[in-house]
Amino acid sequence: MRLSIEPYSGVGPIRFGMTRAQVRRALNLDVELIAKWSNAPPLDVFREPWVMVHYTAEDICEAVELAAPSIPLLLGQELLGRPFDEMRAWFEKQDPGIKVDGSGLTSMKFGVGLYASGALKTPHEPVEGVIAFRQGYYAERLICPF
Repeated sequence: MRLSIEPYSGVGPIRFGMTRAQVRRALNLDVELIAKWSNAPPLDVFREPWVMVHYTAEDICEAVELAAPSIPLLLGQELLGRPFDEMRAWFEKQDPGIKVDGSGLTSMKFGVGLYASGALKTPHEPVEGVIAFRQGYYAERLICPF
């Protein structure tokens, strides 16, 4: 499923600010509840396509993680499965202020992060995951959200 990321607004039919029930209705797919962190609300995981939705304590959508077989797009660019170094170069042209670390990059301009397990050691390896988040989501956390 191709899912366009709209910076700080949402991913495909999912809008940041939707309730859990609204997200589930918008996707209308089988969902699994997963507790990823002990101090955070459980996540909704839609395995086909692979979409994981993060919620606030009030059950409001604040971030969406994507992995294959979903096809997340930003400005028409497919983000998954492409070599990290290629995607880093593309992002640097779009947002010279990206932050890069050993597991990927984050663009505050677009509200998007890429996960690549060996981002700095093996930059030719593909991007494995994408996260899109609401305004303020990343700033409220001390570490990368994925």
